[in-house]
Amino acid sequence: VFIAMPRHDVSVCLFDLLANNRSAVEIVASDWLAKYNSSEWKVALAELYTMLAKAGSCLITVTVQDFDQLSAEGIGASVLTDMLAGNFLDDNPMHFQAMKSQKGPFQHFRSSYLEFWDRIVKASDAIGTFHTNQQTQEDMREDSLENPTSLFDSVLDMLAVFSGLRARRLRLAATEAGLQVISSLVHKARVAADTRDLKQRQLDAERKKKTPQQSHRKVT
Repeated sequence: VFIAMPRHDVSVCLFDLLANNRSAVEIVASDWLAKYNSSEWKVALAELYTMLAKAGSCLITVTVQDFDQLSAEGIGASVLTDMLAGNFLDDNPMHFQAMKSQKGPFQHFRSSYLEFWDRIVKASDAIGTFHTNQQTQEDMREDSLENPTSLFDSVLDMLAVFSGLRARRLRLAATEAGLQVISSLVHKARVAADTRDLKQRQLDAERKKKTPQQSHRKVT
C-alpha cells in the first residue's frame, strides 16, 4: 500500500519548516520549486528572501509587494534597517554551537538550510531551468506573469547583496548558501564528466573489440 508523504503547510515560512527537524527537506524543496516554476514565482522568491534574512537572525518578512517595488539592494537595505532597529533573534541559527546543543531551537537548522539550497540547485539544474529563464522571447513583456529571470540570476543577486551587508550574521547566512550553491554545481559537473568519460571508455572498448577482427579479415 502506497502512503503519500504529507505536504508541508504553505502558511508556514521556509525558515520555520527548516528549523523544525521533523520537516522533510526534500518535500520542502520540491514544493518550493513547484511554486517557483508556476505563476507564483514572485511569492517563491519573496519566501527565499525571507528565509535568507531569518537565517541571518532578522525577523523580517519580505512580501511580494516588497519584491515588486524594491531591487535586491533595496530588499537588503530594508532587512538591514529592520535588524538594526532591534528586530532580530538573540540566537544565531547558523552558529555551529547551535548544532551541538541538545536543547537549542536551531540545532538542526544549518544542515537543513544547506540541504535545501543543495536540493533546489540540483533539481532545477537537472531539468535545465537553473541557468535559463522560463519565458520565451515572444512572451517578454512587462505585463507577463512569467518569470523573466533564471533561478541562477535571482539567487546570485540576493546572495551577492546579503553577503555585502554590514550585519555579520546576514553575511554568514549568504556566504554559506553561496558556498553550497557552488559545491552543488561542482558536484553536478563532476557527475556529468564522470558519466561522459564512462561512455567514452565503453565506446573505445567496443572499437578495440572490432579492430582485431577487421585486421584478421584483411590478412586472410
